[in-house]
Order: sequence, then structure tokens, then C-alpha cells
Amino acid sequence: MKVFSVSGLHHSGKTTVCEEVMKSLKQKGYSVSSIKDIHMENFEMDREGSNSWRHLAANRESVIARGLNKTFMIWNRQLNLKDMLDHMHTDWVIVEGMRSSPLPKIICAQNMEQLEEVFDDRVFAISGPVSEQIKEYKGIPAINARTNIEELVALIIEKVFHVLPFHKDGYCGHCGLNCFELTAQILQGKKTREDCAVRRPDNFSLHFNGEEIMANSFVTDILNDVLVAICSNLKGYKPGDQVEVSFKEKIKD
Repeated sequence: MKVFSVSGLHHSGKTTVCEEVMKSLKQKGYSVSSIKDIHMENFEMDREGSNSWRHLAANRESVIARGLNKTFMIWNRQLNLKDMLDHMHTDWVIVEGMRSSPLPKIICAQNMEQLEEVFDDRVFAISGPVSEQIKEYKGIPAINARTNIEELVALIIEKVFHVLPFHKDGYCGHCGLNCFELTAQILQGKKTREDCAVRRPDNFSLHFNGEEIMANSFVTDILNDVLVAICSNLKGYKPGDQVEVSFKEKIKD
């Protein structure tokens, strides 16, 4: 899954860019989903007093509201980016907002003053109204999504890589860089996606107190081999079985 953000200040053209990019990617045969970050303290998807609202008020955790044509899942907390991406299974995810996330990003701005305010080393393209005034800024191309969407999407396909397995604070310690630095260096051609030392195994996950733990391939290979060796000696186990293990360290007196 490839993920990037479209960010900038208010009324800088972010939603228009997201719209045009999503339509173009869909036309090329990709599956696309999106995340819209909304900066409204009292934002609600549900109507107070509705049955689903009453469910959420009672359980205080989450509720799925399924209609005839749409299904909504409502959490009673703000999910972080990693949690949201775990629920998405498309070729591309476009995030509108989340300027401080360790994602490759397109910056939208109305003018040079705004551009200078929000620009950083994770930007691979510039769009919005300012792209009608300039062709590039600090070596980064400025492309208008309304008039030149094919060029912008070609750049997205060239630059954006499979999403990093974000650690909660952006630093797992395995590659010597944090996710922000690694993203910037991949975009600049100094590193590649393969320089991320963390490999999320396809066959198991490791959680401490509900939080997924990032491990390098050496650790995951050892865990895989140890678990297979143990299970193979237990009655009822067959190769390929789904095994669930819940472990809490026994503290000796």
C-alpha cells in the first residue's frame, strides 16, 4: 500500500488536489481510499439521540452502523495514522492533512508566504494556487492539479513508496534514522525503501499490551522458527494452522 499526504493551510486547494488525483488513479485501474483530517473539536459523524449514538454512549468504545448502502464504524477516540491504515486495503491511500506525519507529501499553498511556512524535506510536489505563479521551489516541481493532473500523478507514481511500518513515535531504532528522516532521504534518492530494517511478517504480529511492536527480520525469523518448533511437538497441530498465543511474563517471587 502506498500512502502520501496532501497538506497545507486552510483554503489552499487540498481537497481539489485530492479529488483530481483520486479520479486519475482510479482511471488507471488502481484502488484508492482516503483519510480526511478534520480540525473541528466538536465534529461528529453521528446525530445525537440516534440509535447508533446511543450504542456508542453506552459502550464508550466503538460501534458499526450498517445501512443499506453504506457502513460506518465510529470509534470513541482519535485513531493514530497507523491504526487507520490498518483498516485500509487499497493500492493507494491519500491523506488530506496530517502535515506532521512522516509521509511523502504534496504541499498546497495560495502564495509564496504560505509555501515557505509549510515547506519541509518530505515534500515531493507543490500544488494549489501557488503552482500558477511558480514552476518550482528549492528544486521541487510546482504542478497545477486542475490543468496538469497527468504530470502530477506521474510524479506521485514515481516518488511515493510502500508505506513505512510507523513506530508510535516515528523511531524504532533499527535503521539508525527516524521515519521522518528516512522518508526525506528516500525522496531525495539517498536511501531506498529497502533501507527500512523493519519487516512486518505476513504470518504473525507481535503486540505488547495491545500495541504492535516493530521487529527486524532477524527477530521475526527467530520467533517464527521457535513457534513452529514448539507447535510441531504438540498434539493436534498441523503445518499451516492458525495459532494464537497470549503471553504474560510470570514474575518469580
